[in-house]
Amino acid sequence: MDYIDEIISHMEQNIDNIFIREVDELRKRFNISTSTFNRNFKRKTHFTPRDYLINMKIELAHRYKSNDPALTIKEVVLKIGWDLTERQFTELFKCKYGVTFGGKSIIADDKAINPFDDFMSLKEKEELEEILLRLVLLTGQFHLCTNRELSKSLVYELENTCFQIPTFNSAKELIFYLSFNRNNIDRLSLFLVITQTDSVDHCFIPNGKGFYLNLIYQVAINQEETMRNDILECILNWEDMTALKVEGELGDYLPHFYNKDVYPEINRNASIFKYSQAAYDDIVQQFKEEFETLLQSINILEPDLSRYMQAIEEMDELLIKSALESLCRIDTGDLTPRKVDLLLRLAEYPDMQFVEFADYSFNFDEGLIEKVLQVLPRCSLPQLIYNYCLDYKKMMEGDDDNCDEYLGNFLLSDLLEDLIEDSI
Repeated sequence: MDYIDEIISHMEQNIDNIFIREVDELRKRFNISTSTFNRNFKRKTHFTPRDYLINMKIELAHRYKSNDPALTIKEVVLKIGWDLTERQFTELFKCKYGVTFGGKSIIADDKAINPFDDFMSLKEKEELEEILLRLVLLTGQFHLCTNRELSKSLVYELENTCFQIPTFNSAKELIFYLSFNRNNIDRLSLFLVITQTDSVDHCFIPNGKGFYLNLIYQVAINQEETMRNDILECILNWEDMTALKVEGELGDYLPHFYNKDVYPEINRNASIFKYSQAAYDDIVQQFKEEFETLLQSINILEPDLSRYMQAIEEMDELLIKSALESLCRIDTGDLTPRKVDLLLRLAEYPDMQFVEFADYSFNFDEGLIEKVLQVLPRCSLPQLIYNYCLDYKKMMEGDDDNCDEYLGNFLLSDLLEDLIEDSI
């Protein structure tokens, strides 16, 4: 298998110029099939060609980050030739190194006292996210970007506001990416924050209690007195939370530390909730309307989708397949790659938490899905999606045999490729 060594050498020398989606092209000049290529490559390296290339790119990104701590995700994915989504990059980076790209550990260490390692309940996280969104509505100018489906962004400018969090000192323009949960249509979840300073993009993914509180506090202290009081009154126990004094700096950043053992008491009667309610309701309504339009445009009815969600939750094979048959409209033949893609995505995230229809993680598999529709009897689609759902859940539960394929789109691509090969 000398050709495998030659391909590996070529990958190492051209790692930033070889796209992950095109790694299969490397086999063609050796006149070998995809299955033979994958089998021989895995026998040699214990990885598939794609996983091997991904691992090399993640390691290269880690070296870049070690040499330049200020490097952002947007910058590094360009440097390493990353052609999957940034979310996939961040998940894989965390999986490999146990830290976020910004250096925050994702492994709890009871012996270390780190003011940034705050853990919140889902309710606390949602409440602080809502406060941040309402800050946008209360203190700044904003508009909805309409070029994305179910993952719109709010762009706003705060004239006298200085956000101070690690990797950047100040900014006047920030973008909040929001996700919409169909099971709780009155909730908008904050996915990440992007800011632009001196034409350099920075990304902040909020996860710890302290980071949320820091954003709120930094907005408040830069407002005039009345506005500052209106903002700070949304949390009743600021004084108790800041009673713990911790000495420390992070570069030029002087953080505002919070007591890890004291949780914020949210004041739902604060002015920030009253003044921003109309604008908040308007945004939620737009998301509701967009969701309904999306379902209608792909001919998926809400009752069918709800029945499928319930079947997935109960893991009832007969109910899942029955619900899928209704969603696929197999009898009428109304089945498109877009609809199959959506159904597979819903199997991955039944609550639609990360379903961003304008930016599928499965987007590059559309050609494969079209081939599957050509070779696979449509009555077999429910079985395919059901198998994918089972395999994905097994993978997410930490099945060792699947640990090399960390994300669902990798798993899906392999399933589809195998299906096509078996049909030839």
